[in-house]
Amino acid sequence: MTQRTPEQQHKQQVRRQIVLPMAGVILALAAILLFVILLLSGRQFNAVSNFTLVFIFLLPTMLLCLIPTFVLLALALWSIFYAGRAAAPLGRGRTAVIGALEGARKQIPLIAAPVIALQSRLAYWEHIVTGGQKPAPSEEEHPYGE
Repeated sequence: MTQRTPEQQHKQQVRRQIVLPMAGVILALAAILLFVILLLSGRQFNAVSNFTLVFIFLLPTMLLCLIPTFVLLALALWSIFYAGRAAAPLGRGRTAVIGALEGARKQIPLIAAPVIALQSRLAYWEHIVTGGQKPAPSEEEHPYGE
């Protein structure tokens, strides 16, 4: 008995496990197609085509609708059974968010005060530079002709 290399073993396994089953399925489908075309009458052909339609279109469509439904059902059941376990982490998350909001509320006046002071100084200097006169409104400011 001769020793085969791993590449030869792989090629043989590919032929046995992939190519031959695919060739068998293709031959079976071709035989069924010839049988349907040559031996069936119009009414029988219609029955076979309707039956095939169920497997080609309706079954995958139904599965595409049922799988998300089952996933949502599983999530709903999981949330019912594990709601008690989720309460503690959710409560900690809520506490962390509330703490962050309180920290932001304390920082807002500290940030806003210099901005407001700068805005008031700029308004003062604008008043000085323009001599207290407001610029005439342009047509762009009043698009409706007011």
